[in-house]
Amino acid sequence: MGITMSDADIWRMLATADKGVFVSLRKSGAPIALPVWFVVHEQSIYLRTPARSKKIARITADDRVAFLVDDGRAWAELRGIHISGTADTVDDPQLSEVIATLIDTKYAGLRTASSQRPAATNNHYADRRLIRIKPDQIMSWDNSLLRQAAAR
Repeated sequence: MGITMSDADIWRMLATADKGVFVSLRKSGAPIALPVWFVVHEQSIYLRTPARSKKIARITADDRVAFLVDDGRAWAELRGIHISGTADTVDDPQLSEVIATLIDTKYAGLRTASSQRPAATNNHYADRRLIRIKPDQIMSWDNSLLRQAAAR
């Protein structure tokens, strides 16, 4: 009577989640958790960030990261995925193009048009890099599985 999700369910939930929480480490070793948009490609997580962002600086200094996606409100609906792994930046132009297309497609309807943003914001996001999270360990839970097991 476990609540661990199957690998297929894990990757399905990751692929359809709107946002995740990216955790990297400051120089002091203290974690910092930030909500991010992301996509899944070939069992890695990808997010896009300004090239000068502190996310890039932190993973360059220490590549250990965590990533969390969760869902549900009532206890019986709670489910989540916690990934521990490492992160790097993507330098492959072909892969970068594939990931950029996936991100642009997934979030097309949620973005503020560049014409509606201040010029400083557009400048800030003009030079972006991709971060790839490579999972080392995945922990998952789905409390609805307890209900299913009890019904058997």
